[in-house]
Amino acid sequence: MRLIAFTPAQGWLALCGHRDAEGALQLWTLPVVGWALIERHDDADDTTARSVVGLVAPPMESYELHVANRVRGFLDTYLREGEDVEAYRERAEAFLRSEEEAERRLRDHRRQHEEG
Repeated sequence: MRLIAFTPAQGWLALCGHRDAEGALQLWTLPVVGWALIERHDDADDTTARSVVGLVAPPMESYELHVANRVRGFLDTYLREGEDVEAYRERAEAFLRSEEEAERRLRDHRRQHEEG
């Protein structure tokens, strides 16, 4: 991954979440410190793609910035400071269900491959 351009972001948050032990969705946000234009090259098919991503600073982990979509729990949603996180609960549930279903299919596929 190569950083092409960076623009500071003020007032933006990345929505994160996970299910607790009882299965309830817990939501939280991380501050977006900037937007980055990144470039990724796929050697397998020799293609290059560019995309804009949010860069977040997870608290207490390090002094490094992280691409939001690589942070555990990121729900593929950005919101403005002051917006009610609860307004995004339905969207977050749908995203998490989709991710959980994809994980289940992958586990089933691996199990079938190991048994087969």
